[in-house]
Amino acid sequence: MKLVDWLQILSLLAVAGSLCLAALQTRSVAVQAREVTRQSRITGRALEQSAHLGLVGHSSDSLTFLITSEPRMLEWFLRTRGIPTGDHERNKLLMFLFIRADIHESNYISYLEDSLSDDIWLGWLEVVRSDCATREWALIWPAVKRYYSARFVAFVDELLEEAAVAPKPRRG
Repeated sequence: MKLVDWLQILSLLAVAGSLCLAALQTRSVAVQAREVTRQSRITGRALEQSAHLGLVGHSSDSLTFLITSEPRMLEWFLRTRGIPTGDHERNKLLMFLFIRADIHESNYISYLEDSLSDDIWLGWLEVVRSDCATREWALIWPAVKRYYSARFVAFVDELLEEAAVAPKPRRG
């Protein structure tokens, strides 16, 4: 074989090696791009959740002030949302449950978006079930569920259906 043939073979091997390295680099860049995209989605969800928590917190803080200081304002607020009102103590209880629904929704959405661990959610789920099992929840839920996300409404409605078909403990 001539020197020119050897040089062409070496050149061909160098080009083939370069192509293999380029393919490996392209694959690595694709993996990095997927990871950056995943992290961007997580950051976006965290910002959305933070904004939602701020909105719920601000709303709850303002309403708490109304509950403690202005019985007529509290009654007006509940009435305009379709919640049956009663005396001031009863209205405070109904408002408490309305605020709890905000908290339950926030925790549920956080759980769905992997921002709340399973063990924390499983404990909180029992709190949600307990609240939903009260007569007062049955009074407010039909009126207030329109204020919540479709996912949360479906979740609570499912809990209420489960509770309706569950055997009731016997008193005795």
